[in-house]
Amino acid sequence: LPKFSHKGFMDKLTKIQGALIGGAIGDAIGFIVEKKPIVVVQEFANTLSRTGEYTIPFRTYPKDYEFGQYSDDTQFSKLLILAHLEQKPYLQYLLADFKSDKLIGLGKNTRTILSHYLNKPDEVVEVKLLDNISNGSLMRTGVIGLLYHKESELKYHSRSHSQLTHNTPDALNACEMLSSVVSQLIEGVNPHKIVEKFSPEMKHLILKGMWTHSPEELRKEILKRTELAKEWQGVPPLAQDTLHAALVSFMKFHDKSYKDLLVHTLSLGGDTDSTCSIAGALWGACNGVDKIDAEFRYIIHDHKQFNEAYFMTLGMEVLNYRNK
Repeated sequence: LPKFSHKGFMDKLTKIQGALIGGAIGDAIGFIVEKKPIVVVQEFANTLSRTGEYTIPFRTYPKDYEFGQYSDDTQFSKLLILAHLEQKPYLQYLLADFKSDKLIGLGKNTRTILSHYLNKPDEVVEVKLLDNISNGSLMRTGVIGLLYHKESELKYHSRSHSQLTHNTPDALNACEMLSSVVSQLIEGVNPHKIVEKFSPEMKHLILKGMWTHSPEELRKEILKRTELAKEWQGVPPLAQDTLHAALVSFMKFHDKSYKDLLVHTLSLGGDTDSTCSIAGALWGACNGVDKIDAEFRYIIHDHKQFNEAYFMTLGMEVLNYRNK
């Protein structure tokens, strides 16, 4: 076991487990109303807030999906962890699940790139990314912050991971920032001190967002920077905007309940599985798995596998790897 107190060991363990499960819950709940009209998303979020009920009234799932099924955001995160733990190429895991059609909700960019690697595994991909999608590598990069704590390792692994599918300055910088934030939270750094380390531009965006009084106000601020407002009606699938929305939600609700965080992040609309997944993982990394509302923890699964118990065990393996 790592050479620090039992209390310190357990604190980090519950934070890692909290990040894994908090992210998976956010993904599963956000997946239900991803890209739905904002009035539909708000109705869903308001019902969740008032009654605690969360059904599937707006999204038609294939017959083999059941409530609590998370998307490729969490699937990819799990595979990325396994690749590092077992010291095997990440792409090997992706292509295996891609060929067996296990990946759920793949974006156009990722599907195109994986198809390329499937046919030409030794040829570096040169597929041009769609200009309006850059957050494909961001959602799963948070787990790099669970596995590593040295800044040099965080930078190298987060950027290497992003380059595989999203090799753009926007994606690379956002991935590096997210992994760093997650790692600092695991180490117990105060969230407000973490903000002080951001670039002046991101620090300004986060602090300005924290002063907003409602999800609607924050959503308008985010959509001022993009032309995707009509298509998404909420947070668009851009790396900087996704990270901005998730960080603001986390900073506003890190000392409140997980449910409050989830309701606020859902209400931003747009790419809800991504923003809720990241915000949920940050909240879990800050507060630990035991603080997550029990009503949510049991629902997560992937085709009736890889549920809460799986991630609790995986969290132990991640902590042992982090402390090597």
